[in-house]
Amino acid sequence: MRWIRRGSAVAALTAALSITFGPQAHADSSRDSGWVYTTDRAGSVYFDADLKGHPGQEKITVCDNKSDGYSVTATVWSETDGDKGYKLTDPSHDGHCKSLPGNLFKEGRKIHVQVVKIKNDVAQWSTYAEGTAVA
Repeated sequence: MRWIRRGSAVAALTAALSITFGPQAHADSSRDSGWVYTTDRAGSVYFDADLKGHPGQEKITVCDNKSDGYSVTATVWSETDGDKGYKLTDPSHDGHCKSLPGNLFKEGRKIHVQVVKIKNDVAQWSTYAEGTAVA
């Protein structure tokens, strides 16, 4: 009978320790989009969810990767914030990408990123691509 009580005490202590010292919740749930490319890789967008050294700051970068007469437009938005979003265009393949840094979205929001080639204000939907991130 004594070993049953001792076993119960050990089980209770083990349970208490696992609750106290269990895995800690990760406070930072932000996640970058990674590079999202148009289907022909002529354009790309990257959503940086947490700029290193700048908590709460994000950055959108869009790049026109080919000299093909098209510009590249990225649209980045959060449905949670009433479709709050940003549109950013890199008009030419000149070796420089366009970026927009700032406190763009509330922390923990799911972010959608899209990239598409544009010519004469007409989207080339056959090149369209999208991804997600978490601010």
